[in-house]
Amino acid sequence: MTDVSAIEFGIDSFGDRPRDDRGEIVSHAQAIRAAVAEAVLADQVGIDVIALGEHHRPEYAISSPETVLAGIATATQRIRLASGVTVLSSDDPVRVFQRFATVDALSGGRAEVILGRGSFTESFPLFGYDLKDYDVLFEEKIDLFHRLLDETPVTWEGTTRAALRDADVYPKTESGRLATWVGVGGTPESVLRTARYGFGLMLAVIGGAPGRFAGERRTGVCCHRGNGDFMRPSLDRVMPEAWKAAEAFSSAIRSAVLQRGLSVQETEFIKLRASQINACAFCVELHSREARRAGIAQQKLDLLPAWRAAGLFDDRQRAVLAVAEAATVLPTTEESDADLAGARSVLGEEAFVAAEWVAVTIKRTSCVRIHPGDGPAACGTGLASCSSGVRNCWQSSPMRRWGRSASPATTVNSI
Repeated sequence: MTDVSAIEFGIDSFGDRPRDDRGEIVSHAQAIRAAVAEAVLADQVGIDVIALGEHHRPEYAISSPETVLAGIATATQRIRLASGVTVLSSDDPVRVFQRFATVDALSGGRAEVILGRGSFTESFPLFGYDLKDYDVLFEEKIDLFHRLLDETPVTWEGTTRAALRDADVYPKTESGRLATWVGVGGTPESVLRTARYGFGLMLAVIGGAPGRFAGERRTGVCCHRGNGDFMRPSLDRVMPEAWKAAEAFSSAIRSAVLQRGLSVQETEFIKLRASQINACAFCVELHSREARRAGIAQQKLDLLPAWRAAGLFDDRQRAVLAVAEAATVLPTTEESDADLAGARSVLGEEAFVAAEWVAVTIKRTSCVRIHPGDGPAACGTGLASCSSGVRNCWQSSPMRRWGRSASPATTVNSI
């Protein structure tokens, strides 16, 4: 039975411009003031959250949600203040963090940012972005935003904005971390991206039946293998000392393999190929990204399942891929034993052993069920990346049932 005390109620608004008593559409200024009044009333009657969406269209008044939220912050006491959503793709992650950290200060820690790509695209040409870069803009900017949340100096480089070198960003939040969600329209890829960064997941049921999102919930919670059984115990919660040891083990392997002559690219080849064989959608998505970041060409990633027949891979790459397959598909056969012997002769003793450790480690840590956490334990660089990813797929935040305000200070329709 659902514990209703864990359900949060909220409203959201785009600052719609309703008609007044004379049937005339109100001005943008009037609509913004009405949105503030709506938030004040919501605070008084016990609504938990108000979220303001960003649009750059004549029918909606709010183009800068955090500015309106700052006004609401000084006139309310308890209601949490969120965007719904902040279109991160056409904004600057540093400025988004600074603006919401400011709202957090004004509200006494009540600010929450919901990042998204937006259901409209008018902000892209308005701010000088090309829609052909739609995917890379969000990928890079959410990665930078994730790093900014640690509130420590950031070094980052991408293709969509200037690089940062030990950049410290102000103001800091009093809590040390800004509450962050990602608004998702329903694609499994977006759910997995959210899980990878450990953000809260907000499903945007703009239209249609909410039941269509059940698959995304399962995708997030159980990676590819789950069966919806949420009663299985969390291994790290029951035996935290074992999980800490596992994390230390992965960290030690990660450091040792590089010292034994295995390159970062070769390590990523092993992790991605093993993930493909394990048919783990989360792992494949994660390690494909990490492989690209390590400089592996997309053509090689596309042909990785057929690496034996492709002429793109050098001897060392073919050797580590043979190790990945032999360690993942058990028991070994005469053919795989021959592959291992050949790989050993190519890599040398130490690099060969390092490759086996990478393959064995990712296989043994794949899709371990652990307790929801606040951030990746080893995602992106560690060898226990899949298990830490599953950890972050389901946030322990209370459930939210939000309604959308048809116009400021009018009725709220439950989703």
